[in-house]
Amino acid sequence: MWRPWKADTSLREEITGRTKILGVDVVQLTFDDGIARGRVWLAPSLNCEVLQEDIEIVDRISGRLTRTTTKLDLGEPPTELFEIPREFHARGPVGNTPK
Repeated sequence: MWRPWKADTSLREEITGRTKILGVDVVQLTFDDGIARGRVWLAPSLNCEVLQEDIEIVDRISGRLTRTTTKLDLGEPPTELFEIPREFHARGPVGNTPK
């Protein structure tokens, strides 16, 4: 069950559609839990990563959150992202250096 915050037990949610976002199959989930209501588009093939959401806060505070994924690169990330820089030197914990 997708929930970005701790909600009360009055959560109502249902799958209200299926479509594609950036070529990925998504499920549209509509929910209302008394604190917030809205729609999120989840990608089951990406471990239900949220690709789009439109949420309205309706409790004591009010506001709206809209987020849309605009670019998606599937596959392995470049190995350079995980390389340790040459100038990096391993050190022990702070305050634990020999004198």
